[in-house]
Amino acid sequence: MTTTRETAAASAAADTSTLSPAAPTISHPYTSLSYSIEKLDGTMAAGKSNYVAWMFSVLRILKEKGLACARKNDPADESETASATTKRVNDQVFSIISFNIRDSQIPHIQSASKGKEAWDALAKVHQGRGSNGRMILMQRLWSLHLKEGQDMSALLNNFKELSTQVADLSSNRISIPDSHQVSMLSLLLPQSYEPLIMVV
Repeated sequence: MTTTRETAAASAAADTSTLSPAAPTISHPYTSLSYSIEKLDGTMAAGKSNYVAWMFSVLRILKEKGLACARKNDPADESETASATTKRVNDQVFSIISFNIRDSQIPHIQSASKGKEAWDALAKVHQGRGSNGRMILMQRLWSLHLKEGQDMSALLNNFKELSTQVADLSSNRISIPDSHQVSMLSLLLPQSYEPLIMVV
């Protein structure tokens, strides 16, 4: 004879079997990493651009999503399927770039329709081109100075960032030689560092 408890259990099992399967979890197309970086702002000429750090952070996001190649070129395959894929990738890259810039940078990419075009437009503005861009960066390097009591790590970070930009503007991507960088840094330090400079 079936007990009341067994009847209730069977009824519950039947009800469960008729339920629809749980809806699959849909991940957001952009992870939190996309919004955790400092937005691009400033200009190279004014010496207030955070482009190098921004470029590294955005490139990290693009690599995380398998989109890094889109900033260089489009696939050669012109099939209908490839074209749809290319458009989707370009839209994703363009969105990631546009979400991570300040309003002041929007005019630079308004005419761009692809991720690569937006990437190149910002690079042109913030890196400059040829000897003129290098000259501006070298002037900024020589304008750096550490005052007595200031944190040296901030100076080193700025110096390295500018050196990296100089390398990016070089045709062979060769930065300032290490020996030259040491000499330049020694001239940027206050007199209290003279014993250390002599040792180096």
